[in-house]
Amino acid sequence: MEVFLIKKFYEGLDRGEKGKFLLWLQATLEISQSTAITRINSDGWRNVERDAVMTGIDNGTWKQ
Repeated sequence: MEVFLIKKFYEGLDRGEKGKFLLWLQATLEISQSTAITRINSDGWRNVERDAVMTGIDNGTWKQ
């Protein structure tokens, strides 16, 4: 898996979509916004978190 794939995805979103994605991350992983942003920027995901985020990106559940 490519390093910083989630970060590249996040950076490619428009402003409104970034907010929606962050809210989805917070609700799905039960983390704060600052933790979500830190993990996006540092690629500091736990394996189970990375799997959940990649699944949500792949199947589009983060948009719902």
